[in-house]
Parts: sequence; C-alpha cells; structure tokens
Amino acid sequence: MPAKAPDAGLLADVAARVLAAMNGRGAYGRAKAVTQREIARLAGTSPRVLQEATAELVAQGVPIATTCGSPPGMFLATTVTELQEYGAQLHARIVGNAVRLKGVRKMCREWLERMAVEPGGQRRLFV
Repeated sequence: MPAKAPDAGLLADVAARVLAAMNGRGAYGRAKAVTQREIARLAGTSPRVLQEATAELVAQGVPIATTCGSPPGMFLATTVTELQEYGAQLHARIVGNAVRLKGVRKMCREWLERMAVEPGGQRRLFV
C-alpha cells in the first residue's frame, strides 16, 4: 500500500524548508550538488516527503535538478544547459522504464499462458 501523501499545508512547509536547505548549502549548479539524504536531514523530513516537496517546487517553477554523476545529488540549475541535460536524463529514465515495463508485461502474459486454474479459481505456475 502506498504511503499517504502529506496534506498541502505540510507539503508547502516542507517545500520551503527544502529550498532553504538548498540555498543554505549553496547548491547552485551541478558542481555543487548536495545529496538528497543531506537535504532531507537539513529540512527535517524523510527522503519520500523530500521527493514530493521537490516535485511541488518544480511545479512552481523552481529549477531543481538531480544528478547521479559526481557529485551526486540535488542542485538548483543555474543555466539552460543544466536544465537541458537534466531533461535528457529524465527522458532516458522514462525510456528505460518503458522498456522494463514492456518486459514485465510480456513475462506476465507468458506466465499466465503456463498457469493452470485449479478448483476454487487459484492459478498455479507449472514448474
């Protein structure tokens, strides 16, 4: 079961603390990225709520980006190039996820074809 989303007031408060933490750490530009764990700690929140607060800030037009490169973490994009690179990174993730989803769906179809329906409606995979 997915975790319950924080209410809008709490999310706005966390978003303000996240932005203050990023500003306080000087996370301006990719070269000064700060780990999500550190930002969550400074903002006094969990990594999960940090993700939701970050999404809220981005929806408001705050140029927050992330990187897996060196240094890994979150940063406030300071150039169009940083935003374009982040956009390309997100696109690559989406494409990769779509490929994995296609594979999972194929496995489900194949497994369902190999399953037997037992009395009572239970499905069992033939091994």
